Formats: sequence, structure tokens, C-alpha cells
Amino acid sequence: MFAKILIRVAGGAVAAAAAVVVVLLGFAFAPTLFGADAKIVTSGSMGDAAPVGSVAVSRLVDSHAISVGDVITFRYAGAQTSITHRVVEITEDESGRVFRTKGDANPAIDPVPVPIRGNIHLLERVVPYAGRIVVFARSPLGGVVLFLLPITGLLLDERRRRRARAAPMPEAPVAHPVRQGPDPDAIVLGAITGIVVAGVVASIGLRPRRASR
Repeated sequence: MFAKILIRVAGGAVAAAAAVVVVLLGFAFAPTLFGADAKIVTSGSMGDAAPVGSVAVSRLVDSHAISVGDVITFRYAGAQTSITHRVVEITEDESGRVFRTKGDANPAIDPVPVPIRGNIHLLERVVPYAGRIVVFARSPLGGVVLFLLPITGLLLDERRRRRARAAPMPEAPVAHPVRQGPDPDAIVLGAITGIVVAGVVASIGLRPRRASR
């Protein structure tokens, strides 16, 4: 009896955790299907505004829509990674707008100005922990976990079905049948499937957009 309760509690916990994962990944990467850009934050230069392991979601806007205090994502000429910093000063020259930027956690303004003619990525939202989930999913251990979880869910479902088939039939129908709650195994299986689907979406949305700041 205790083991059965423990299994149900564990199944509920897994389902809840899976639901949180699906929501985080969906919130982080669904906008990429509509033209937004998503990057994993790999350094702490923005502090709590964009912590390490979060996902920064940005969208291209006209550079003239940027104001002091906005957070932009840009890349210096020849650089391999993007930078996401806050605009602290804006000037104009013959080539267009020039932004001075600074990481919230950095003691000084970035030494190199950012000249922009045309569009620039404006930060829309930061989704905490979503980047860590994607990094884990792409690791060898994460790949094994994502492979084993659906199999485990299917085995649990098959075990439940076998028990249901082996259970003796009642001698008489119940006059007032009790409404059954959702099957925990089915919830786990559905949640696991959601994780796999969300992982695929995340993989598509992040190719190869990891940012180091």
C-alpha cells in the first residue's frame, strides 16, 4: 500500500515538474516561430536582469525606437558571440545612431561604442532557467534522460493496462459509480511527451544562437 502511494506521489511530482519545464520552454522559444530571437545567457554581466542560465528573447526594431535604459542585443564586427547590455547613452553621427552600453553588473561602461544603422535587437523578456534546461538536454546525460523517460512512461502505462485486464470483474454493476480522477500514469506519460516535444522546439529555436556576454 505504501509503495503504491509513493509511486503515485512520485508520478504527480514528475508530472508537475514536466509541466513547469514545458511552460518555461514554450514561453522562451515559442516567440522564435514569429520572428523573435532567443539566446542562452552564459555570463553574469547583466546581474539579476538576465541571470546565467536564462534565455533572453529579443526582437528586431528600428534603432530610432531605442531609448536610454532599454536592453539591446548586438555583436561587434568580427565577434563570434552576441552581447546583451543596457543602453546608457545615445548619440548621432553621419552613419546613424551610436549607443554606449553597460552591463548592469559591470563597474564601467563598455569601452567600444555600438554604431547602428537600421535595426537592432531589443530585449523583450528574460525566461529564467530555460537555458539550463536546454543545455542539459543537449548533454550526453540529458540525451539519455530524454530517451529513457518516454520509455519509462510507456512501461508504466502498459503495466497499468495489464493490471486492469487481470483485475476480476465485479459480480454486479455499481448502482452509483464513483467518478475516477485522472490516471497519474497517463499524466506522467503526457507530460513526458510534452518535454520531448518542447526539447525539439527549443533545439530548433536556438540553432546556433548561444550568446556569451
